[in-house]
Amino acid sequence: MKIVINDSFGGFALSREAVLLARQISGDDKWGGTCIRGDHYRNGAPVKYDYGCVDVQRNDPILVRVVEELGPLASNYHANLVVREIPKGTKYRIQEYDGLERVETEDDIEWAVAF
Repeated sequence: MKIVINDSFGGFALSREAVLLARQISGDDKWGGTCIRGDHYRNGAPVKYDYGCVDVQRNDPILVRVVEELGPLASNYHANLVVREIPKGTKYRIQEYDGLERVETEDDIEWAVAF
């Protein structure tokens, strides 16, 4: 199974191009739920972007396709979205620290046993 995570500090965020492509692929102009529109300045010039799209599951096939097709262009200015693959049926969770995410499986956890 493929999932999308953010592989840099800053946080998971899609570029405007990624959101527009996902909406085109899905045929749903509301794909991704409510995205916060905003302005940001890069090299002194204003950059418009769609940020967040918190209603999208990380294993959404459209999200995966968009990140695979656009590569670095799928990420907003402070993100680095990448596709990770895990075996089907694997229990996992996405762990995050300051926006940097990693996939953690139950095999990654060192369990203590109560006695």
